[in-house]
Amino acid sequence: MASRLSKNIAIIGAPTGLGQNHHDGVQYGPAYLRSELDGESLAAQLTRLGLTVRDMGDAVVPTADDRSATTKIHGINNYPALCIMAESLSTLTQSAIDDGFMPLVLGGDHSLALGSIFGAATAFNGRSEKIGIVWVDAHADINTPSTSPTGNAHGMPLAFLAGLNDDEIPALNVASWESGSSTIAGTNIAIMGARDIDEGEHKNISETGVTVFHCDPACAEHNIRQSTQRAIAIACQGTAGFYLSFDVDAIDPEAVPGTGTQVAHGITMQALDIALDEIYKASDKLLGIDIVEVNPKLDKNLQTLRVVRHIVERLFG
Repeated sequence: MASRLSKNIAIIGAPTGLGQNHHDGVQYGPAYLRSELDGESLAAQLTRLGLTVRDMGDAVVPTADDRSATTKIHGINNYPALCIMAESLSTLTQSAIDDGFMPLVLGGDHSLALGSIFGAATAFNGRSEKIGIVWVDAHADINTPSTSPTGNAHGMPLAFLAGLNDDEIPALNVASWESGSSTIAGTNIAIMGARDIDEGEHKNISETGVTVFHCDPACAEHNIRQSTQRAIAIACQGTAGFYLSFDVDAIDPEAVPGTGTQVAHGITMQALDIALDEIYKASDKLLGIDIVEVNPKLDKNLQTLRVVRHIVERLFG
């Protein structure tokens, strides 16, 4: 790969389930994804692919039984705990990039992007550069607290990342949020695989200028190459490159049973490989990766773990 960061990979865990309340177990995703599969750990796999690997451990995540951390504030469930997680993860991803490593963040639910991507954006902002996002997900995740039907933060990260803050919430206490200097322009954000968008999110998408490639037809095998190319071009227009935030629920549930946010008719494995090939071709602009919403308690016969490790092989191999 040609990316300036691609030869150095920093594995970072975000063992959080505090952004959702659907199924217990997603907090164990990072340990599951690091574990051995056919005798090879994730770190060993990356090393075999010729990469230098640093495991930076896990972000700080308060436990769900800490009631002082899991109260609902500003319309967001578990708000104090999410503040701690986002700040910790932001520091880790920023540090990784500043040290010349590409962050590979393992989740955990998608609220972790409030820390991971913001930390990446802050690192590049320090170089007077902006970043874009390719958000692969069955959902848009661009609710604000006022549009969210649940108050669950895993449905909100793109709204905060794009600078939407309808209640002027102190943006989960990540220090640089207050200046807005590290938010990402909506015109540099592309969502792929979407097929379950809440009513209030449509207005937020329009307001921010985010581009959505709906799973049907953009994720059909004969269309996904072009839609992936367009998504990357959108994220890279005038930026240092793109951050890939990949929710496994974007993939068809028959291939990926180990997630609690399943939506039917997702990206097929054949289409996924086409998209991953296009991302690989653009690897000189790939700045960081999240892999989220993996729930080992829901997986069957290691099927989801195998798919994630296949994604890693395809992106870095």
